[in-house]
Amino acid sequence: MEQLTTFNKILKYIQQYQQQSPRMKSFGYGDIVYFATTNSGTTEFPLVFVTPVGITYDENITTYNLSMIFGDIVNTDMSNEADVVSDMSLEAKRFIAEIKRGFLEDKIDVELPTLAQPFFERFNDHIGGVVLDVNIIVNEYLDACLQYQPEPSPSPTTTPTNTPTNTPTNTPTNTPTITPTNTPSPTPTMTPTPSSTTFSPSDISGLNNWWESDSGVITDANGVLSWTDSISSNVATRSSINFNNTTDVLNGYTGITQSSVTGEMNLSSSLSFSGITLFAVLQQNSTTELANYFIGDNNNGFISRLVPAYGGPGIFLYNNPDLLGGGLNIDGSAQYGTFIMDTTDYYVRQNGSQVATTSIGTGGDITFSYLFNGNGSFEFGGTIWELLIYNRALNGTEIGQVETYIQNKYGL
Repeated sequence: MEQLTTFNKILKYIQQYQQQSPRMKSFGYGDIVYFATTNSGTTEFPLVFVTPVGITYDENITTYNLSMIFGDIVNTDMSNEADVVSDMSLEAKRFIAEIKRGFLEDKIDVELPTLAQPFFERFNDHIGGVVLDVNIIVNEYLDACLQYQPEPSPSPTTTPTNTPTNTPTNTPTNTPTITPTNTPSPTPTMTPTPSSTTFSPSDISGLNNWWESDSGVITDANGVLSWTDSISSNVATRSSINFNNTTDVLNGYTGITQSSVTGEMNLSSSLSFSGITLFAVLQQNSTTELANYFIGDNNNGFISRLVPAYGGPGIFLYNNPDLLGGGLNIDGSAQYGTFIMDTTDYYVRQNGSQVATTSIGTGGDITFSYLFNGNGSFEFGGTIWELLIYNRALNGTEIGQVETYIQNKYGL
């Protein structure tokens, strides 16, 4: 864990989390009376707002008690109250997960368990969400010596403009003496946030669909009812009650699980691609079917085959009449696969390494209408944590960026 982490740096880390989140739109901090006042000056919801409550000093650590509001707008007819609280609760858990297992793991720590209080219709904008009472722990030894460089201030900039205004004869002789000593000190402090810590898959052009198991999920008494992607709002709705988000957990994220090889989730809009890059974080649990689609259409889609006589074990692109690729061995464990199709070839990567290359056949565009199914049968019978679909073949650098994001998020 980092040494000598200031409150100012903690706020910057929280803002980095907000910038990485595909859901949270803005960040602010201050007294609760200034809620919805953001750093940028423009408030967009959902919003995360931080109020410091207390600081505890110990021999080698300092603990900052923060009140963090994760809030979103409640509709005037109150129809989304439960959704708002559910989504904001997931975001609070996501923030804690980033500290425990994400990009903040080596920077700060959090005291667990911690308490969040749900609320409805507060503040002037009718906000709902959760208030997280959290203790952030940093390594900080007791030392009477000066430990921190001051943050850059506007004084070096204003000094030259003020000097000519003051006419007294003594002013010019003092100004040159002060200016050289102040100018270098702010320079090393102004370190911009590395772009790698704020990377989002949406930074890469062509992201057409993005399903995350902790976002856009609606449940009822029978489990998962629907799952909406955050880019094009394509809704996958169950055809049977065999889906849940309580079974398989990967690095703090609970996946969407098809508990038996029955039914599918129907997409509200079918997808069609001539070029595609698909990233999938998944785990196949079923071994009872000869072939299992995790996304597909009638005789199209990504299909896992377990039986050697049918080409398995492995995941292939079945684009009728072509069975392309292979690799991505199915062994019942969580893993991620990268599937790329351009105008001439089809590539398969497993956990960051290329495992298969095949020339494109005569199948034409690839189409999808279902999750967890391909053509009314051959259900996946497994768990999906995340699907990212780009409408083109990404280059090697772009593939590496998204794969690194997946590795860091899920610990794979």
